[in-house]
Amino acid sequence: MKLFENRKDFPYLRWAEGFVIGIIAVTGVALATPTKQPEIQIVKVPVVQVIEKKIVVKEAVYLNRHDRQQIKCMAENTYFEAGHEPTKGKIAVNNVVLNRVKDKRFPKTPCAVINQRAKGVCQFSWKCEGGKRIADMTAYRKATDVAEDVYLGNYTDVTKGAKFYHADYVSPSWGRVFDRTTKIGAHIFYRG
Repeated sequence: MKLFENRKDFPYLRWAEGFVIGIIAVTGVALATPTKQPEIQIVKVPVVQVIEKKIVVKEAVYLNRHDRQQIKCMAENTYFEAGHEPTKGKIAVNNVVLNRVKDKRFPKTPCAVINQRAKGVCQFSWKCEGGKRIADMTAYRKATDVAEDVYLGNYTDVTKGAKFYHADYVSPSWGRVFDRTTKIGAHIFYRG
């Protein structure tokens, strides 16, 4: 390949022409030869497996008829008060019941707390509505599991000691008097 025929006019262009052709040839050969990929080694790293368990039972728990009745009351209350709330909301409703049981102003069993009326007013609204029946057995089984776990002490108090709560779409007068502790799901909790 000759770019220029007359050497007299361009004496150094012949040399440049050869240099450029050489560079193109070397680059073409370099691109055509496969390059060796670096060797990749897979190293197994030991990992500590973390398994979260809700309950660690060291010995069997015997639930007598009284315990089963209290859990049943709590499960029904959970179903009607927080049946479609997340698990934390179900736990919170049960925490309120047990916080009241520990307070001397309230009855001493969960069933008595749930069935309590003060001046003819039900402490849990579903108790006064009448005609309530369990329609969603899946939600009721979940409510029963949560009620049993809270009754046995397998969950901590997520309400920070609350003894009262109401739905977030209502505004009772006592809500302005009591100390608010938290909001979980559709309920606002108060210490009282």
